This record gives sequence, C-alpha cells and structure tokens, in this order.
Amino acid sequence: MLLWLLGAGVARAAPARAVPPTRAAPAQAVPPTRAAPARAVPPIWGSLDSGPHAVGFRVLRVRDSSRPSLSADRAGLSGREMQIAVWYPARASSAASMRFSDLVALLASEIDFRPPDASRREAAAELFVTTTAEYGGDAANVRGRLLDLLRLELASVEEAKPAAGTFPVLLSPGYRPYPTQNVLAEYLASHGVVVAAFAMKGSVSLEPEISLAGLETLVADMQFVLGEVRRLPFMDGRRAAAAGVGFNATTREGGRRAVGQWKVVRSHRKPE
Repeated sequence: MLLWLLGAGVARAAPARAVPPTRAAPAQAVPPTRAAPARAVPPIWGSLDSGPHAVGFRVLRVRDSSRPSLSADRAGLSGREMQIAVWYPARASSAASMRFSDLVALLASEIDFRPPDASRREAAAELFVTTTAEYGGDAANVRGRLLDLLRLELASVEEAKPAAGTFPVLLSPGYRPYPTQNVLAEYLASHGVVVAAFAMKGSVSLEPEISLAGLETLVADMQFVLGEVRRLPFMDGRRAAAAGVGFNATTREGGRRAVGQWKVVRSHRKPE
C-alpha cells in the first residue's frame, strides 16, 4: 500500500510543563488509567482497540460542475456525481449506532442521490456479494450469511457531534469502498483521523478505467474530494494523506504530480 502525506504532517503534542512537587511523593505510585471508549467495540472489529474518540459518519453528495454527469438520463442534470463517505472523531452519543446495511445501501446511490427504495437496496446487497467474489472472497458463504451481516451494529453514529478540535484526513478511494473500508475507517476515526472514502469511477460510467484516461479521471476526482472535505469544520486542511493499492497507488502518484504538495512517499509491502 502506498501512502502520501500532504502538508506539515501530524503535529505532536507539546510536552507537559514540569510542576514542582509541593509534598512528598506517595509511597506507592498509582498507575494512570485510560478513559474507557465511548461505546463497546463492535464484533466486526475483531481484536482492534478503540481510541479515545467515538465515531461519527456522514455522506457528502456533491457534483463537480466542471465535468459532465455520469447519469444515463442527463436531462436536467449537470456535474459529475461524487458521493463521499466521511468517518470522523466524534463526541460520545446515546444515539443508535449505524448498521452494516446502511453502508451497503450506499452502493445504490453512487450517481442516483435519491433515497434508495427496497428494490435498489436489494440490488446493492447483491452487488456487495459479487464484490466480495471480485476481491477473492467466498461469495456463496457471504450470501448465506448476508442477513446476519446486514444486521451487524457498527461503531459509527450518523451525524454525531464532532469531537473538539481539528484532525488530519486520509483520502481513501476504492472499488465499491463503503462496506469494505468501514472497519479501518472507524478504527482510524476513533484514534483521531478523518477518513474520506469515495468510489473509483470511469470518465463516462461507474466502472473504473484501467488506462491513462482512467488515471487522469481518478486524479481529478481526488483533487475534487480533497477540496470538498477541506470545507468540513473539523478537518485540518494542512494535514492530509492519500492511500492506495495497485492502480490506486498509481493514482496517488499522479495526484502527487498534479497537486504538487505530497511531502512523503511510503511504500508498505507484504514480506516475501
């Protein structure tokens, strides 16, 4: 996986000032305690530990007016449809958590921003199953357990109040990314990183193009998404990163050349 950092990098906390003791130290030191997470870690996280923040979630549905619509029925439409899923550090909330089905349903609204009806939700669920096979998973096993999977409770609370302060952002494009990137996104958000995921798409259709033209399209998408998430009040516009695997890694290099501000390039490879 390739990771590029943009801007000044993650700021370190200032060292605490030394306070002269006013009395003798206690005979037995008391170990510091860590604050409990805002809510229980969902089973889908496995053995991952939550950070100090709760997790909020919102969807940005915007149009890039500099490029044409991807809709087959372009009458009355203008601008390239861009759906951006944002996980962010949030304050603890008593509101109900999202379900995995909420993320799967986003596959139905990539260019049709209307709330999906039952038939579109069913089509999105089937698309999720076939996507697992395209990633090398066991589609038959997923289909057999689909209802249980869709009912899984997540850590995210939709439109939760953001945590105080501003945070760095990770741009994370991918192939039908919302259900497949959720665990990593929630985990990072709980540790103080905003994650903005968006789907790889082609120049004139939903299917990405593995070509020079497709690369140029994805670079333009990345630039547009970065501009949109920088508008969020909890986003630190000076600290941003982009992650990618395979063709997406090439897109990040194209983004580095186009934006001209990626400061660090890191390559993470599996051991041979």
